[in-house]
Amino acid sequence: MEILYGILVGAANIIPGVSGGTILLLIGIYEKTINSLNNLLKKENKLTAIIYLIKLFFGAVIGIVVFAKLLNYFFNRLETETYFFFIGLVISSLISVSKKEKSINKYFALLGVIIVLTLNYFKIDNDINLLYEFSITTVFILILVGIISGGTMILPGISGSLILLILGQYHKVKNLFINILNINNLILLGFMGIGVLIGVFIVSKLMKFLLEKHKKYTMSLIIGLIFGSIYVLIPKIDYNFGIMATAIASLVLGFLSVEILKYKNNKI
Repeated sequence: MEILYGILVGAANIIPGVSGGTILLLIGIYEKTINSLNNLLKKENKLTAIIYLIKLFFGAVIGIVVFAKLLNYFFNRLETETYFFFIGLVISSLISVSKKEKSINKYFALLGVIIVLTLNYFKIDNDINLLYEFSITTVFILILVGIISGGTMILPGISGSLILLILGQYHKVKNLFINILNINNLILLGFMGIGVLIGVFIVSKLMKFLLEKHKKYTMSLIIGLIFGSIYVLIPKIDYNFGIMATAIASLVLGFLSVEILKYKNNKI
């Protein structure tokens, strides 16, 4: 199951507005993943943590590579419906996370919403065909991109893809994965991978501390971040009856697909 969960996390990380950490939360393995990352530096449970994380990471790579191609296909043909499918997914995750928290600090939740909306306000429209040129500057940029991607991969509510859009790097990174068999792209992705490891390590330590010492405020902020991402995902277009009908159907499909996944996860 860890490989399947990893595929979902990888797919989420390629979607602007959706967080891989949110997926970990909604399928109920967020704290297990954080603890496994922190157990890498301990003697006890180290082997179990390594096996678990390898399976999760392998699935994430599959999800990113496969979904980068699928995303291009669906965005070119069913862009609005694709976004509403993601909205259904996010709504389900918001309900799931909110139910688990007995009390929510409304001010921290509001702060989470404001952070996401502020990030979205500064979003840059990118050419979908942008590519990286192999250079020292590109290597440096990709390590930073990796740190952002790794950190947001396990940070619920903050979409790494959205931040990359803001920085003008999203389509460049996506095209690296689409053309992954190119040797130069593989080398560049290797440097990005270094950054991912750094980002995952730093944020896992931070999240473990925050969840242990300030769980109420941390989860309230996360809920706000997830709620704000719903607005970010809504396409800003002129709607007619046909578009609304297919959009709502896609939203319901996204919502139900996650509910089914959570149901199956609880049965295991």
